[in-house]
Amino acid sequence: MKFEEQPQPNPAEDPEPQETQLPDQTPEVTPAVPTTENTTEADIGARQETDVEKLAKLREQLGIQPQNPETEPKYGEILYDRSKVFHGIGFDFIRLKSILEKGILSEQAAKGEGVDLKRNYGGYNLGDSVSVAESPAVNNSFTFGCFGNYIKDGISFVIANEHAYKAPKGSNQDSGYLDEAFVRYSVRKENIAGVMVPENLLDATLADLPLGLSKMGYAYIDERCEQLIKNLEVETGYIADITELKEIIKKKGELEKQELDYFEKDKQRKLLFDQMERLMSQAVNLGFSQKLGKEHPTLKDVLKSYLPESMKIYNSKGVEISL
Repeated sequence: MKFEEQPQPNPAEDPEPQETQLPDQTPEVTPAVPTTENTTEADIGARQETDVEKLAKLREQLGIQPQNPETEPKYGEILYDRSKVFHGIGFDFIRLKSILEKGILSEQAAKGEGVDLKRNYGGYNLGDSVSVAESPAVNNSFTFGCFGNYIKDGISFVIANEHAYKAPKGSNQDSGYLDEAFVRYSVRKENIAGVMVPENLLDATLADLPLGLSKMGYAYIDERCEQLIKNLEVETGYIADITELKEIIKKKGELEKQELDYFEKDKQRKLLFDQMERLMSQAVNLGFSQKLGKEHPTLKDVLKSYLPESMKIYNSKGVEISL
């Protein structure tokens, strides 16, 4: 099986850094949609909706009631702290372990550390900087932008004491996300102030958690899947049967050569994508089942096995919790 990483906000070139400007007021904004290299033919937005639907269905199966904005508290203190920035990894547990050990690395930093870091998508991120999301308090961006798309629905790191800069508007590094910022070269592990996780998914099994392939560039999914299988074997000892994955990748390549109506081709892409997502989730579940000695390991099980006792843990609203 082959792995790629999912798209997260990405830096590309190295324009003059600009300090993050924190507005005195919360502006009314319309979230911009980033253009990712080699993904214009794939409807990434529709695939992201698929993950949202999966998470909603999973919450329903777990008996989780929708939150009532009139009675639920707003956000925890860390989400109002404008000095904090955030970096999301979806539910990539191998990357979770790597970051806890080495910090968050740009592509250049990863090469220096001898880490094989695969892109989630083309363009802005991973060159010489790490893409991060500003505090939602800056732009009131809890439900959109980088924070809404890449932070609140998966595992994310709370980062302190790092100087984040904004990409110049219209530059190659500017993805269009209002709340995206960048940290040069790497985020030191000492500056990881906590981990944010969706509290209502802690008891979900790994087989039910979407890996977030829908947020990856379409052209990068094959490599990410291959890398995931390779890393899974190293980390857990589980050797996955990649026969079906190879067949899907082959069909994916053949589909791109066909002259089909855009909507029909995109429909076929989605079917193959869903099959790939299912295979990857199953492989991760089986791998960690073998590693942890549990038939149906949960998100909480994996977090307990990796997170140090001193690590602060927050839910998606920034409220501190315990596992």
